[in-house]
Amino acid sequence: MTVILLLALQFTASVTMSMVFSLAPTITATFNIPASNASFLNIGFVGAGLLSPIFGYYADKKGTKPVLIIGTLIFASGHALAAVSTSVEMYFLARLLVGLGFASILGLIVSYLSKLLDHSRMGHTSAFLKLAFALGVFTSPILAGVLVTRFGFRFLYESLTMVSLILFAGLFWIPQVGMSHTDHLTLKEVRALFKNKKVRNFMGVSLATGLPGYLFFNFLSIYLSEAGYTQNTISMIYSMIGLGSIASAFVIFFLNKRWGLIRIFKTGLVVTIVGLLPMLTLNPLIVIILAPFFSLGYDAITGLINPLLALEYPRQSGTVIMTISLLGAIYGLVINGFGPLLYTAFGFGGMILIAITGTLCGTLSLQRALKRV
Repeated sequence: MTVILLLALQFTASVTMSMVFSLAPTITATFNIPASNASFLNIGFVGAGLLSPIFGYYADKKGTKPVLIIGTLIFASGHALAAVSTSVEMYFLARLLVGLGFASILGLIVSYLSKLLDHSRMGHTSAFLKLAFALGVFTSPILAGVLVTRFGFRFLYESLTMVSLILFAGLFWIPQVGMSHTDHLTLKEVRALFKNKKVRNFMGVSLATGLPGYLFFNFLSIYLSEAGYTQNTISMIYSMIGLGSIASAFVIFFLNKRWGLIRIFKTGLVVTIVGLLPMLTLNPLIVIILAPFFSLGYDAITGLINPLLALEYPRQSGTVIMTISLLGAIYGLVINGFGPLLYTAFGFGGMILIAITGTLCGTLSLQRALKRV
């Protein structure tokens, strides 16, 4: 029941994150701002990840369960504020709160399960977590589109508030983990941890390979809208892309024993690049057709970074995972801040080119980061 509850929480977090990509034209119209500035509204969501190491440190020190409960409450509070937002400033603050909860949820679920379950089961556990996340990516565009079209923008966030509060209540019943004296970290130990070369190499891998997601998913809906696609069609396309994410979960599940997590990670990098390269033609049909293939590779990467860290650093998993999330928040903040300027100057082709460059740079740190995992 604990695993099912956490998978449901992972699914809800995924829906919250991914639905705004396909709803960007509707959201910007609701708050009367230019469509190309949609990523500005995501700055708060991404920037909230700057506080994620605090969650990780106290999860390792005080126990993951209470920190996860607090993060989920913040998550629900953000949805509640979004439901009553009457201005773009209120919605920005709401997304910040949702992002703060999201950052704690995504990292601490992996950390919690790595302490609850035997490490030999982390491969399959990673697959189930990725499947829950992928199902959120797959269902959120159509689900959010239907709810907004039929019942309105406010009803969408009211529904998410209710679901989040139910999950928040359920977390009080899960067992405690990581509360022994030896699990407590001192600040000196934390500082020493990040002098570790492997941790820094993981930071480089995460930093570079995270670029494709921020650039592609943030601006695809704007690109398709400019190409003449309707909101309903864009939502359908995003759901189709979610099929690639779902496929990545099955790849991890069935191949983790035969290939190992490292080989799957490396293969995911190759698939990501191969999926992005033909998109430089800027042919909408080519972009749409290859998007699920790109998603397959990209989600295999993102689905394995946290489990690999949890296996390599079992005692400090919360701190390490959330610090990697901090780096993602920093460059995500930069990309969302400067993304509209880059998109205006270079278009969707420029976004794809930067994404390819980032993925290639990620391979420079890969061998040193993973060779002893």
